[in-house]
Amino acid sequence: MDEYTKKLLLKAKTYFKQKNYKKALIHYDKILKLDSQSIEALSMKGQIFFENKDYENAIKYFNKALKINPKQSKTLLFKSKSLFHLEKYLDSFTYYNKAIEIDKSLEDKKFFNNVNEIVQNQKLNEKYIIFKDKYYIVKKDTEEFGSFILLENAITLRNLLMENKWDIEKIPDDYLTDHSLASHDRIFYIRKYKDKYVLSKVINNELEYFGTYDTKEEAAAQRTYLINHNWQMIQENNEKIDEHVYQVGDEYLVINQNEIYARFQDISEAIRFRNYCIKMNWKI
Repeated sequence: MDEYTKKLLLKAKTYFKQKNYKKALIHYDKILKLDSQSIEALSMKGQIFFENKDYENAIKYFNKALKINPKQSKTLLFKSKSLFHLEKYLDSFTYYNKAIEIDKSLEDKKFFNNVNEIVQNQKLNEKYIIFKDKYYIVKKDTEEFGSFILLENAITLRNLLMENKWDIEKIPDDYLTDHSLASHDRIFYIRKYKDKYVLSKVINNELEYFGTYDTKEEAAAQRTYLINHNWQMIQENNEKIDEHVYQVGDEYLVINQNEIYARFQDISEAIRFRNYCIKMNWKI
């Protein structure tokens, strides 16, 4: 590269950094008149079009640069992002992966997650199931009914909901206790049993119960509390008085497997009730 071309290139880079794209473009065009095969000028001209949101012309110049050297990782990445803006998501995903294979330092997790999510949804032909943040989500209209690591678990819930006219409260008990559900899988946690609302969650492949409530609102309030406290029913400042008996403020709570069975003002009453629960194997 001669001295004149070097000066043109330096000026073009300076203008580009200053976001003076008009002057940068003039200088890159001058370079291309001297050397039509200048990969840097072709690629940077593409980036100028990209910054101006002219994605079709950006791709045109990225393609010219890649034709000369198909392993330019940064150019591949910009082509990927241009294709994304043109809603050509599968092609965008392909070029992103090519760029990262060559240079892992260009990894853009946020962009990857966005394009991957869209591509997975385009591939997914299942009705009422979408892919988001690595989960398969059962969704109808604006309401989400559950999210799953495994597609087959999402399909199972979707089918059950369709059979029950999308009433989550009618989902059979055997589904909720199915140990094939991954611990990451999430359902609404609340179901109706007779005239009560039961709060439960699959944790470590076991169904844990968190109480029975008179109204759905009470169950939902407790669910919100548990979600915010990582599903820990008993706070650290609560004192364990005896097996299954805890003091919370002025009250004594009888608790088994994170379910509150009763509240008492007197510790002796709490212990008597605890003994009765143990005798009945907690089936009261």
